[in-house]
Amino acid sequence: MSSPILVDTAVVLQALVAGDGQPLAKALLVSGRDLVAPDTLLVELAGLVGRKQAKGELSDDQAYAILDAVPNLVRFVGVSGSLVRRAYELSRQLGIMPVDGVFLATAESLGAPLVTSDLVLLAKVQGTVAAAHVAELGSL
Repeated sequence: MSSPILVDTAVVLQALVAGDGQPLAKALLVSGRDLVAPDTLLVELAGLVGRKQAKGELSDDQAYAILDAVPNLVRFVGVSGSLVRRAYELSRQLGIMPVDGVFLATAESLGAPLVTSDLVLLAKVQGTVAAAHVAELGSL
């Protein structure tokens, strides 16, 4: 099995919803690589899918299809107390959202790159030790 790659919610959503970045994100999700994410991705994804559905950008059927597809594409890891503590430290040190801290702390703990298309996160980790754990979608 290949080394794991951590994917964030933006990459998963891009892969499953037509729009900018979809070809790169979709190629990663169907690559057969060992894709992992903290289990909090499911909650964040449900919120984003719900917003898209409320705006009329997704039908109910499309929204449920996205939520049903993800567990078949990504292996989930549980979020522990020590991981949450590290996520909090990272969010304070880097000025990132705590949920992004969870993804980054998970990447650190697994020794896996966090693949993201989140330009804000990429900018905030640039030039820090955390940058070693983050890769822009399409760079792998």
